[in-house]
Amino acid sequence: MRYRREISSRPVALGVLAILSLLLAAPPSAIGQARGRSGGGKSNAPAKLHFLANEGFAIESAGKVVLIDALQTVGTPEHGELSESVYSQMLAGRPPFASVALILVSHPHKDHHVPLVAAGFLQRHPETRMAATPEVLKSLEGEPEFAAIQAQLAEVHTRKGSGVTFTAPGVSVDFFELPHLASELYPVTVVGHLVHMGGKKILHVGDAELGAEQLEGLGLAAKGVDVAILPYWVFAREGAKSLIAKQIAPKKVVAMRLPMGGLQEARRMVRFLFPDAIFFTKPMQSVRF
Repeated sequence: MRYRREISSRPVALGVLAILSLLLAAPPSAIGQARGRSGGGKSNAPAKLHFLANEGFAIESAGKVVLIDALQTVGTPEHGELSESVYSQMLAGRPPFASVALILVSHPHKDHHVPLVAAGFLQRHPETRMAATPEVLKSLEGEPEFAAIQAQLAEVHTRKGSGVTFTAPGVSVDFFELPHLASELYPVTVVGHLVHMGGKKILHVGDAELGAEQLEGLGLAAKGVDVAILPYWVFAREGAKSLIAKQIAPKKVVAMRLPMGGLQEARRMVRFLFPDAIFFTKPMQSVRF
């Protein structure tokens, strides 16, 4: 596959141990407008969550799909990377990727966002937009496809302590800043997303550190979160059950970024706190809600 060869020819740091420098903000003139004309709707349509790899997911509802942290390193799925077969399915627009409306990125680490992969997808799908921070969008400027995809990019400026809302046809997304786990080692801002789509609300927080200090003031518990997709380490912290219930109050929880070693023990620990917790361990596993 062309993208596999090109990715392999570039130095790529894998996993959460890859520390990427924050990139300079893109000039406003280089990026499309950050706000569309219509939002997520109130139809309360059924939704489906598809696991792709690592922390990459596809949310499908009301005939549209939103990708989060999906266009990442393509390689061996055993290491949590996006498999070549799934990426080929995405590029070809085969279900469930027939109508991707929006791409979201939590932060510019290679296991969440690879500019080459993202630019290739956007060029193949001119109907798709990417809404992201200046740091993420700036990373695309070096790709050959940038001129062709520039109009598909929407710059979103987040603020500490409060959310910023982006709207597109059929989708509305609240963006908010969170620190990366072990921020002293990974000084990167993580963007959490609350996706409003088909009357459902799905929370994804990337590699964020989540505690009361980070969550207080965001008002997530009052927003009626249907599904919270949270990294394993949030469940492992002391007082996790009370924290999640009080600060997020989701109807369902999905545990992502499960440790490769001790997987069964990790699942037991999460299930002890949330008996109905959802786990994904293989690409393209899905759940309807």
